[in-house]
Amino acid sequence: MTTPRMHHYVPESYQCGFLTSDSKNIAFFDMRTGKSSRTSPLNMVKERDLYTMEDPPEGKKATFIENPILSGVDGTYASLLESVLDKSISGEGRKDLSVFLGYLRSRTPSYFKVIEGMSRSFLAKEIYEKILRDPLKLRAALEANFDISSVEEFTAQAGELLSIEKDGVLKIFLVAAESTAQLILESGWEILIADSGAFITSDHPFCPIEDEYVFIGQGRSEKKRYFMVPLSSKLALRISDSQQEITFTNMSEDGVAEINEAIAYCADRWLLGESEENLMAAHERAVKLKYDENRMAQAIKVVEAMTSRPQPKN
Repeated sequence: MTTPRMHHYVPESYQCGFLTSDSKNIAFFDMRTGKSSRTSPLNMVKERDLYTMEDPPEGKKATFIENPILSGVDGTYASLLESVLDKSISGEGRKDLSVFLGYLRSRTPSYFKVIEGMSRSFLAKEIYEKILRDPLKLRAALEANFDISSVEEFTAQAGELLSIEKDGVLKIFLVAAESTAQLILESGWEILIADSGAFITSDHPFCPIEDEYVFIGQGRSEKKRYFMVPLSSKLALRISDSQQEITFTNMSEDGVAEINEAIAYCADRWLLGESEENLMAAHERAVKLKYDENRMAQAIKVVEAMTSRPQPKN
């Protein structure tokens, strides 16, 4: 029996929730090239040997993360999705879905890069503290022209020189997936149902959202943070810390389009869904949103620069 070398970081079982009833192919849009088409979920969002360890734990195969861990978790998704759709998900089902989502959040290459960056920063800080305690190491660092004026400066200079082994990243990923699953289980769930239109997804399925609420007449505003996760073309999940029970909310076509805009905004490269038209529309809205945000950020900088200038004396 051959061992699969191509590992899906957006599972096939998850992608199948975004197929139309009369098609076995999923629509995709490549934000780097502008190309859109349709293909089997088997062909999308995967990377060679992504979860293969070089030196696995004793008694385990190098591919134990891909199979049995991820293959087992991914295999539960279709039935869990069905229980959410008919509003019959049990407490145990919610726990199992949290496990699936915990891995979905943590298994992407972009998340692995975050792990690498955090690991480098931690290692650089540890080295920096050792240098300050050891005169010989301190002298060597100065002779090598390292900036040791602060831990931040040293980390910025030395961080990229530090090598983080792939096995270490994968071990952290497994721990992170478990802790994320527990946080999801303990959070508030709002299931959003697309009455019309269809949700899309991406190669970065967990989308962090920050909404700002302005309280008119009170001179203050609050920011509400949550995660938006498309579950299928008809369902999306809003995860927040505001409640514990599961609620269901029907979404209009405009509401679905706004969520799709946010999903496209958070994507790394690939958008996936029922139709190419939906994907391109979401991408165009996300591009406009980023453009508007950049203009606003530039305007704020100009205002701040003007207000920080010394005022002329009379």
